[in-house]
Amino acid sequence: MYDCALHSRKNQLLIKAISVVLFLVVILPGFAITQTTSKSSLPEGGLQMHRMQAGMPNKDGWYDAKSTDGHFRVLLPIPFNDFTVHVKEKDGRDVVLYCIGSKSAEGYKFSVAEYPAQKKPDADLALKDFVSSFKKDKQKVSEERYFKFQTYPTVEFHISGEDTSAFARMMVVPDRTYTLIVEYPTSSRRNVAPLIQPFFESLKIDVPKPEIKEVPN
Repeated sequence: MYDCALHSRKNQLLIKAISVVLFLVVILPGFAITQTTSKSSLPEGGLQMHRMQAGMPNKDGWYDAKSTDGHFRVLLPIPFNDFTVHVKEKDGRDVVLYCIGSKSAEGYKFSVAEYPAQKKPDADLALKDFVSSFKKDKQKVSEERYFKFQTYPTVEFHISGEDTSAFARMMVVPDRTYTLIVEYPTSSRRNVAPLIQPFFESLKIDVPKPEIKEVPN
């Protein structure tokens, strides 16, 4: 029987890791920010920066961002940072995320995170738990829809907050999970809306290798 409690804990770990990614998108140099950040502000574990403010715009003005250590590429409307995050848990586990992130001058934060799975997840429960994790006080989840993207189970939804809101998508692949999030000032929804689907739909991943089953002699 599937262990719902265990699954919920794993999703909490994923949410924590994603929050770290969004935090790094803001504090990494090159994002036209005014705040300064000390090393003690970074999460315990490690950050490996592969490229900063990278990319050249294509004919449509979008940037082709390919993850160095991950297994995906995506288009962004602004230059991007390509990095790997290691989040050390209290029990010593090392949670690894392969990330692409960037923040615009308008305050739009784009992030993609690949989260390798230790074992094949239950896609339906993973997607529903991911959505539920955002249903907090003063946050409203809406526009929730479930579908297949590139044949993989996917959910997309919107989170409304007083000051900050976000569009989010999660896709579950047999050996990994992908999250795409665009966080923005709530008052800017009309301006950011045209960027959401081109960003979400541009995700391309390396197809997982099929499981090899041993044939008895």
